[in-house]
Amino acid sequence: MNHDKLRERILRDLKESNQSIRSVEKLAGLGRGSLYNFLDGHTKSPTLETLYALSEVLKPDLSELLGIVSDKEAENNQQTANLELFISVVEHIKQFLLNYKLSVTNKKLLELLKE
Repeated sequence: MNHDKLRERILRDLKESNQSIRSVEKLAGLGRGSLYNFLDGHTKSPTLETLYALSEVLKPDLSELLGIVSDKEAENNQQTANLELFISVVEHIKQFLLNYKLSVTNKKLLELLKE
């Protein structure tokens, strides 16, 4: 997870928990300003220990804080997203071919879909 996404997630969780940055630092056993430094961009990569400590305060588990989903959730989300994306790509290719009155072989069509 990149810095910006993690930052947004932590800020959202702070707001939802109605806690201040300092109170979360204290509850998580972090040094004064450590969470603030991350949220302000002074620190780009918090340690796993820091993330774990934050998750203990903000979320029930680290995977939720990091936005990690189970294999089953990922599989379901991926299939849905890919189907919608696939349909969209096929429609764009179809429109392009129709607009320019082009025809392609099946092999070329499959190559276009892969791209």
